[in-house]
Amino acid sequence: MPVCASHLSDVQIATQLEDLAAARDQWRELWSVCPGATPFQSPDWLIPWWRHIGEGQLLAIMVWAGEELVGAAPFYIYQSVPAKARQCLLLGSGNSDYLGIVAKPGYEQQVNERIAASLREKSNGFDFLDLQELTHGAWPDGAHIPWLRINRRTEQSICLVLDISAGALDDIVPAQMAKQYRYARRRTARDFEFEIVAASPDTLSQHLDTLFDLHGRRWRSQGQTGVLADESMEKFHREASENFCAGGLLRLYTLQLNGRPAASLYGFAHNQKTYFYLGGMNPDFAKHSPGMILVGHAIETAIAEGHREFDFLRGQEDYKYKWGARERSNVSLKLTPSGSTHQTEGKQ
Repeated sequence: MPVCASHLSDVQIATQLEDLAAARDQWRELWSVCPGATPFQSPDWLIPWWRHIGEGQLLAIMVWAGEELVGAAPFYIYQSVPAKARQCLLLGSGNSDYLGIVAKPGYEQQVNERIAASLREKSNGFDFLDLQELTHGAWPDGAHIPWLRINRRTEQSICLVLDISAGALDDIVPAQMAKQYRYARRRTARDFEFEIVAASPDTLSQHLDTLFDLHGRRWRSQGQTGVLADESMEKFHREASENFCAGGLLRLYTLQLNGRPAASLYGFAHNQKTYFYLGGMNPDFAKHSPGMILVGHAIETAIAEGHREFDFLRGQEDYKYKWGARERSNVSLKLTPSGSTHQTEGKQ
């Protein structure tokens, strides 16, 4: 049953990192009870993101009912160059595959109204809202907010998602892919001493070192740097991984062949879903398909844990389709406050 708006006692605008950190526990509790929330909306992901990557002015809207946090909309304002337009975005933009606010079930409408009202009060501080990677139905997709006009609503990234609710891997993935995976495992186990190790709190730093190294090697072999080359990005992922490992969400695996790292897989698990964020591979072992072996292992682990989906996240790489994953699109919204004359072009 919807909650009366009068029961929402306070709206807090967090403008400093310390404000976010102070609300971390209540924010995490709120996030944990939201059925559609993903790891990318967790404070354990977004606080490290803001600490190490975020730029601009923090404008996180926190809605309280007494001492309970019932809504969180972690925005920030970024001024683009050379357009000089001030964009209001969600924390995590660019590095997160799913974004959106979180509201406690039963409070959604009232939380959205409070957030919209708070944004309106601050609307002279930005020229437009640039809301990226929203899942279909996420606020404010489809919401009528009189003082905002939708300039652009587009399908954004395609995520590839595998339904794993049917049971065993051989019942889920295409027969040819299952056959290739089984063969790769047998061949590799025949040719090498074979071990797949999951990161623990005691071994996390070593596993992350391996991930960063193998991810870099893979991309350097193609003349590129990869997404982990920047020092601030590495610090962000180290902190977020520590948080997720402590909370039981981290899924970080290393495949070792004769004691040498051959591949890494970095992902998360939450609400009966496993998310594959990125991986790395040693090109020396490429012919033994170590990446395929780790993906198959991660899928089988997710099945054993009773998960319903294995989400390959953004990107339409061929290998995801070969595993049987299906397309699911995110939405991008560009909204302009009434009276603004700025064009909705800016940071992507």
